[in-house]
Amino acid sequence: MVYIIPNEYTDMVAVPTQYYFSIIVRGYFYNGINFELLQILYSECLSELRNLESKK
Repeated sequence: MVYIIPNEYTDMVAVPTQYYFSIIVRGYFYNGINFELLQILYSECLSELRNLESKK
């Protein structure tokens, strides 16, 4: 999956909704894709958001 993001949105970090994330996980599962990397990236996204919030 590839997302093309316009430059004005590249600094807008956001966590996918629980519903959307669960659909992505389900797609990984149904297609036999190991979703360990997806979990790591999700955790990194949460960490980045925490870091941004702490800088405010």
